[in-house]
Amino acid sequence: MATVTWHDILKFDGFGGKEIASEVNISCPEFTGVDRWGTSFNIGGAQSTIDQDYFEGLIRKESTPSSPFRWTNEGVGMDVGVYERTLFKLFNVTKYFWCDASLIDRDRARGTAFLKNEGRRILEETIVSLGRQFFYGGTAAGDEKGFQGLASFVDAAHTVKAGGSAGSGSATGLTSVYFVRFNPFDAVSWLFGRDGYFGLSDLVKADIADANNAGKYIPVYRQRLEFYPGLAFQSQYAAARIANIDASSAFTPGSISKTALTDEHMLVALSTLKGARPDAIFMPYAAGILLGASRQPSITVGNNTIAGGQIAVPKEYNGIPILYTDSLTANEDAVA
Repeated sequence: MATVTWHDILKFDGFGGKEIASEVNISCPEFTGVDRWGTSFNIGGAQSTIDQDYFEGLIRKESTPSSPFRWTNEGVGMDVGVYERTLFKLFNVTKYFWCDASLIDRDRARGTAFLKNEGRRILEETIVSLGRQFFYGGTAAGDEKGFQGLASFVDAAHTVKAGGSAGSGSATGLTSVYFVRFNPFDAVSWLFGRDGYFGLSDLVKADIADANNAGKYIPVYRQRLEFYPGLAFQSQYAAARIANIDASSAFTPGSISKTALTDEHMLVALSTLKGARPDAIFMPYAAGILLGASRQPSITVGNNTIAGGQIAVPKEYNGIPILYTDSLTANEDAVA
């Protein structure tokens, strides 16, 4: 039997230039570098491989600069930058796949297709988890067993509040947009331990205990996916956030808000980075609809404002690519 493994599905070529998950049905461009609609950025510059279980970063802090001017024969003092030493830890990612051996052996053609579908499922679940962790870290939307996310790293000075408030019901209706710079020196970067190790065990045949029948065993095929990711955030100007975006109207034709997310919000968020140009802007598709609606042309006749033209969901802002991610929810807590 020709064994189909996750390598066949990932078309994996190392983290430096990955063509990852060409067959998955999710959009997590913060990890893959490309969104569902084909917009992309250079994800290869956003990754570091290390051989330790932590990464040591230095974050430069704000300080008041001393003037470099002096009179003739006047001395000047020496000053140094102020840095905060930070350790970014790596964490464990492990996913197991197993199935009853009879599902594969009794029909080899369908068994191969089944393995491929299961590989796709495992891959999608792993990438979704990494994407959520990238933004939410150890909050309720992420996982406390994983690394910190941008929600923890981006401080109040780099957060713009769009003005939405939590709605009633099980979902708040609130979401966010993130402007992110990527590089391994003074911005955001993915970390991968053991020099980028991406462990995928061979597909092996084994016997496992039947949990429902003591003393009995099930013949199975099993395989394990394992690697060690982390996230480094090495500058207060590495990212900015627009929070409290009320996305509740985005998918209701005829009542889409034109003020929930606007170019004014985008401009102010970009200004908090003080000239540091982001590599990518991440937002959920609902936010893209809201931003497009705010740009919809209109004319005013008397006391009536009439919208004209279609709502165009934008793919860039001032030349910065906008990538739409499934990782950002519309159920965030309001930022006070």
